[in-house]
Amino acid sequence: LEYGMLRQMEAIEDETPLVTAVRELQLADKLPEDGAMCDDVPVDIICTPTRTLRMEKSLEKPEGIKWEKIHLHTESIQLLRKLRSKSKAEGLQVEARDRAAWKLAIHDNIEKHMKAEKEHVGREFSVAAAMVEQLPEFAAASWVRVPRGLAQHHIRLAVLQAGKRLLVPQPELKTPHLVLLDPSKIAPREFANAVTEGGMQKFGHPVSMDGKATIDLFVMGSVAVNPATGARLGPRGGLEDLEYGMLRQMGAVD
Repeated sequence: LEYGMLRQMEAIEDETPLVTAVRELQLADKLPEDGAMCDDVPVDIICTPTRTLRMEKSLEKPEGIKWEKIHLHTESIQLLRKLRSKSKAEGLQVEARDRAAWKLAIHDNIEKHMKAEKEHVGREFSVAAAMVEQLPEFAAASWVRVPRGLAQHHIRLAVLQAGKRLLVPQPELKTPHLVLLDPSKIAPREFANAVTEGGMQKFGHPVSMDGKATIDLFVMGSVAVNPATGARLGPRGGLEDLEYGMLRQMGAVD
């Protein structure tokens, strides 16, 4: 993405040499050469601890941003938004053309409606949180995992108020641990503060879920969800889905 943005800004050109430094064990002769199969930008020079390899024939490099490959979590990059607007004004194709197209369209539509009705958003999330509290699955749960972010604030608070252990993911999944907030160790008057970003840092502590406990209820953030099938479009480029997969593999979720 950075390469594509720099190409589009004309900070680099096709002749700019691309170099990588790797270990010998990182050399793999079965990587796809077809740009349709591999989105990563090819290099011209490879340096290992024992040799320098110069490509006799350079593979084609992207001339700019591959808009059809843009993931949702990158849409928050300010420079990317500016380049997209500029390209669109120049009449260039800036919309996704593959399976990401529908995701971007839905994401943009939901975001537009959220902004237009922002005075109602907080109240509606609060009501939705109350609905979660009424679930028998919520009543039966002891360990509840809830995402970070304002949209899930009311659910995080409800978990602590119900005397349940609250688990939240680390930002950007930077560590393999979850953050645990134990209501038995937090004064009730601090619950509302504890579920904020600053409060989670103050009152929470990292806990490994590898063999420690099973999460009884896993609350996921959603940009959109199919009411008939449960099919979901999640936020942040799939990080939450990755987290779920890791926790499943660790045995923390069944």
